[in-house]
Amino acid sequence: MSFLRRVAGVSLRDRITCKLLEASSIAYKVTRPLASANSLIDPFLFFMAGQDFRKMKGKKQKKAANGLPECANTALTTSL
Repeated sequence: MSFLRRVAGVSLRDRITCKLLEASSIAYKVTRPLASANSLIDPFLFFMAGQDFRKMKGKKQKKAANGLPECANTALTTSL
């Protein structure tokens, strides 16, 4: 059987237009860098979403807030 077999009297080659090929090419050129960026960003997102990072970040915020006046500490904890 041929890859371009006839379907409903029209071959697959006749159904693919230049506009469809151009649109597919543009979509490929746009999505490939997005996929690459996703591969680069994912490890950082997983690290930052981890419990250890959240705990460490919370401790640093508390240490930074300790140097502020009491009213500022209250304002910081109520706004979170």
